[in-house]
Amino acid sequence: MSAFSLVLLILIIVGALFALISGLVAFQAWLRFRRTRLVVQDQLSNDVERLVLRTREVEKKIRALEARAGVLPVHVHELQQNLTTLKVLTGALTTSLNRSRKALSRGLVRNPPQSVSRTSSADTSRKP
Repeated sequence: MSAFSLVLLILIIVGALFALISGLVAFQAWLRFRRTRLVVQDQLSNDVERLVLRTREVEKKIRALEARAGVLPVHVHELQQNLTTLKVLTGALTTSLNRSRKALSRGLVRNPPQSVSRTSSADTSRKP
């Protein structure tokens, strides 16, 4: 073997060692990338699953609100009718109470009540 062959053999061995070290570093980087990708994929899957559940909840609530909104005009109409009836009844009650008050005030003026005070009755009972 010549010196030139020996230098070439050393260079080939050093190059092979660099290639082996580079391969090991690349393999470790690939393993880290794979682990990170799996973690991110799991988190993303969990987030998507939560979003699906929340979307279903929102859809249910929207359907419930739509149902309530459909019934709401009926309730408003019923409330308006009840308020109209209440206004009529309140007006009739006011009129009736005013008439009763007038009738009572006329009756009190014509026939004033005989008020008996406690002191006068007590004084009459003390007299011998």
